[in-house]
Amino acid sequence: MLIKQRLLFMIMSMLFGMFIIAGVLSWSMNDLRIGGKLYNQIVSDKDLLADILPPPAYVIESYLTVYQLLDAEQTDKTALWKTMDRLKSEYEARKHFWATQSIPDNLRQALNDSHRQADQFYQFVDGYRAHKNDDSDAAMVINIQKAYAAHRVAIDELVSASNQHFEAVSREADDSLSLDVWIVISVLLIVFVFSLQQGWTTLTRIMRPITQMQTIVQNMSEGNFSGRAKSVGRDELSVLARQLNFRSVAE
Repeated sequence: MLIKQRLLFMIMSMLFGMFIIAGVLSWSMNDLRIGGKLYNQIVSDKDLLADILPPPAYVIESYLTVYQLLDAEQTDKTALWKTMDRLKSEYEARKHFWATQSIPDNLRQALNDSHRQADQFYQFVDGYRAHKNDDSDAAMVINIQKAYAAHRVAIDELVSASNQHFEAVSREADDSLSLDVWIVISVLLIVFVFSLQQGWTTLTRIMRPITQMQTIVQNMSEGNFSGRAKSVGRDELSVLARQLNFRSVAE
């Protein structure tokens, strides 16, 4: 293989490698982007868990436990109250967790509203637990129902605000990723053009003196020693050109 062909092969291999890298990077970003395959899988898994497990922040399971307590025999109520204690403990733990998290003000307000109604709900539940007469029980159950209804309204508002925030963040992340992709593509194009230009310049600077010296040597073999090779610079080809010129003069 000629030197020119080797150099061209080297340049083309490098540029081909750059295209492969760009393709792999583009595929990876498309897979990870908002709405991409992995993103949708994560969202799907989260949605499945949300459909299966009752969330601690939404006290619907505690509300259902109240109705179980109303119909339960005295022997069964101990286990139900233990369930209620567990649910309340889980609610308090998540309430404390979200109190330490940084979230947008509108979500914070909606979350605080739902917590305030849930706290009132559990206060009425504790009151129901403490009273023993039927009249007090009836009044407490009504208060529990009202507190849960207010809590449910607050939860609906929280869900709406959370969905809106999620959509806004998703759009922002998608726009940011798209911008990053275009930046990467632009940089790769600049590197591609620069590499092509530098490769071609290097190839020309190498092949031009080699071709010239090849012609001079061919002429010398035919008895013509008048040719002179350009020997500007200090690289190997310039040294070889000066040696060839010296040989031509000596002859």
